[in-house]
Amino acid sequence: MPSHAELRSRIWQAQIRGLMPTIDEERAWIENWLRRWVPGLPSDGVLEPRDLCALPQKHPELKTWRGGHRTRFIYWLRDARNTIAHMDLLTPDEVERGWRLIAKDRWS
Repeated sequence: MPSHAELRSRIWQAQIRGLMPTIDEERAWIENWLRRWVPGLPSDGVLEPRDLCALPQKHPELKTWRGGHRTRFIYWLRDARNTIAHMDLLTPDEVERGWRLIAKDRWS
């Protein structure tokens, strides 16, 4: 029987393989959206997570986009990526929250 540490490692590996690509795709989509709305952003390179969170705060029309939903979504993307990158686990509730945020952002 696997130890607690082995099980935790397997779950983390599954989150890296299963969640991180989706998180990175969504972050790229948000970057493109920000580049359309914020003049002067470089068209190449990846924006840092802090930039993804800071830019909507500096632009009131972006901060309140869709009732602030996109801002909440951006913060979830940052936090989820940081959690996984630091070898911590997202809880099932956090994963479910992320899927809901993605769905609402895409289809609302």
